[in-house]
Amino acid sequence: MLVWRSRPICRALHIYAPQRAVLDKLFKKDGPKWNKGGSEVPVKVLQAAQTLRGSLVDKDEGTIKSNLLDLVEKSPTDMPAHLMRLIEQSFEKAGKSMTGAQQQQLFRSIVGTDQGGNVTTRIYMEIYQHSSLSPCDKLVNGRLFFRALRKKGLVDESRKLAAALLQNNASVDEALIKLLLEDIRDIEPDSMSVCTVLVSPKQLFDGALQEGLIVLAESDWPGRESAAEQIVNHALFENPHYKVSQESLVIILDTLMSFGLQHIGRRALQYALQRSPENLENLELLLLSCIYFEDSKQIGDALVSKIMQFSEQNLVKDTWDALAQWTVYCSGDLQLLKDLIEKYQASSYSPDSDTMHSVVLVASEHAKRSELDVSSIVGYFNNDMGIESDAATIAVLIKRALRSFEVEKARNLFANNQHADWNMDSSKYLPVLFELVIALCKSPFIDREVVFDVYQRVRVFSQQISYPAQVELLKMFFERNNQYDIGMFLAEQFGETPSLSAHEYKEIYHAFVDKILACTDYKEAWGLYGILNCTIALPYESYYPIQVKFCQLGRPDAAHLMFRHLRNRAKKEGIRPPGREMYLMLFAEYGRWLYEEGVKELETYFRMDLNNDLDIELMNTMLLAYANLQESPKVSDLWFETLSFPLGKGANNYSVTIMLKYLTQVSLEAVDDLWVEFPERFGITPDESNLRQYIVANCYHGYYTRAFEVLKAAPETYGISISESLIESLYNWTLIDTRKALIERWALETHKDKWLALKSQNKLKTLLLPENSNNDSAESLRAQAIQELEASSKLVKAAHRTYDED
Repeated sequence: MLVWRSRPICRALHIYAPQRAVLDKLFKKDGPKWNKGGSEVPVKVLQAAQTLRGSLVDKDEGTIKSNLLDLVEKSPTDMPAHLMRLIEQSFEKAGKSMTGAQQQQLFRSIVGTDQGGNVTTRIYMEIYQHSSLSPCDKLVNGRLFFRALRKKGLVDESRKLAAALLQNNASVDEALIKLLLEDIRDIEPDSMSVCTVLVSPKQLFDGALQEGLIVLAESDWPGRESAAEQIVNHALFENPHYKVSQESLVIILDTLMSFGLQHIGRRALQYALQRSPENLENLELLLLSCIYFEDSKQIGDALVSKIMQFSEQNLVKDTWDALAQWTVYCSGDLQLLKDLIEKYQASSYSPDSDTMHSVVLVASEHAKRSELDVSSIVGYFNNDMGIESDAATIAVLIKRALRSFEVEKARNLFANNQHADWNMDSSKYLPVLFELVIALCKSPFIDREVVFDVYQRVRVFSQQISYPAQVELLKMFFERNNQYDIGMFLAEQFGETPSLSAHEYKEIYHAFVDKILACTDYKEAWGLYGILNCTIALPYESYYPIQVKFCQLGRPDAAHLMFRHLRNRAKKEGIRPPGREMYLMLFAEYGRWLYEEGVKELETYFRMDLNNDLDIELMNTMLLAYANLQESPKVSDLWFETLSFPLGKGANNYSVTIMLKYLTQVSLEAVDDLWVEFPERFGITPDESNLRQYIVANCYHGYYTRAFEVLKAAPETYGISISESLIESLYNWTLIDTRKALIERWALETHKDKWLALKSQNKLKTLLLPENSNNDSAESLRAQAIQELEASSKLVKAAHRTYDED
């Protein structure tokens, strides 16, 4: 286990601490200490909701409308999530009779609710059509809906909404654009939304342009370079009537330089050369642009000439720094740099760590100097000038090493420069350390303890590392398979009860789910699930595959705890309740594992659940579960309930197979009764599955000859072709050697290909009745042989154990 230097207390630690005694204890009814969701709903709101629910029964449109508006009045801005289904049903009944203002009031009540779903969209579209609403109201509603869409992770939809809203409304102003930029920064940040908001209006807002570019420059969002390029192209080149201010032009050049956008940067530089006043500050910026956009040296030399026309006494430190960068950019001769530095010092300014960083950056990134040249420059500043490499310079060198895949060299640069203050400009330089952590995690040649040590050192400067680094470190901890370390890492990065969005943190979410689904031990899987559940606000779709996994690991009780928790979340948080597919799977798995408590409780919940209708597929799965449990009264009740279904929607061949298997344990007479009556009584034509079970039932009771005759007559009597499966069942369940020999001879004569195929697949069993050394009854001997048959084959299972075959 790794040695953690700081150990914040994590509320959920007891779930995954490996020192804890057997994790079986977690499979008690209370389950793990999951986060509790939701908050208290005011009594007046609950009472109004109850009144509205009652009016839905009476179906009076006027009453429903009145009660719905009363509920909205009681909760004007923060409608509880669990009431959204009630709101949707009520709006379907009374929405058309509401005025535009009333619909707007309803919309603003529910738009901030996480579980608003389709009803929010529907009401928004309704009120948007109302001509009585002012353009200003439409913009306010649009912005609220924009926020709601982003909260639900519907970023693409929010962009389309913003484009339509801003293109078609003359009331759009700079204040609205800045509010939308603020929303983008705060909710599901993404670069292209910034672009959409800035380029969609019919006019250019200079202040918003500056703010948008600054937001992109300070972010680490994917696609920010492309977004900035589109914004600049729109502002400078697509609309000739747009006039950007000098301040905006400076920000444009700075942004393009920071993103390394050389192509459009050169175009922007030409634009600026024509429009910028030739003062010293602008000339410096244009010269730096020549370097960073790697433009014509002729232009740069011309700019240097203009700078040098100023008196050297007027040149400030920034000017000398720009000239030093241009010198290194133009030549790899270190002496030229030294000569310039002498002039620099003679002007009463002295180079410093900023000078060193800028020169090393240009030499490494833009002039593409050799490793020897860059080392010489660093050595000159360190040794001759007495300037120590700061975090900015070390960051350049680490990035250079990582680009060359020299991960160990990059690590040494960090480790050997402990004096560096990486907080000096954390937004610029700490990301380099995060890149180092990522590279170390991905390298198969770096010891994991070394990676952990670097991570702990990086945390001295930043308690929280970048998200990509978090993901890679989490994967590393998964490799080590130590749940305590995983828990401590997440507690350090996200706090004790983070409840992170699965959509926003999808890589962490999927890494956990993939790890759980790969587990071969239920204790490990349960511990990981406890951590995941305390870290991520799990979406509905996460439950099913993990429940299946616990059932595969022999712990259907864990799947049932998850089922209970999901139901509780549905009540408190408005998350989707357990659906039909989940009930089908759980009934089947609980029955397969003979999990009696789960089967009975699941049926109780299903009967109470108004969201799922009982159909024959669900009924069969329920019947199967109780048949496995040998719950005779319940099986009988469910069978008669199945028979009460409307014609064509009730009992089917699968229902009959389940009952034939179940009745095999009762008596052959009971099997015969059902076999004879079901075609005529239920209108069901026997199929292969039914016939197979009827043959097994006859063999089970020792009627081997009868079973043989039934199979031989099947094509003529039932219209069922003799298949490999039917031959296999008859042969394997026949437990007398002379009878087996007859079956083999018949099969070779009449169905040779099928017989040889079964033999080649090793599906034919040679088990026989045991010797009767103890003078046992025929039934006892058959029971012994059947038990051995069940143990030797996964293909055939005893009717009294499981009923999920076929």
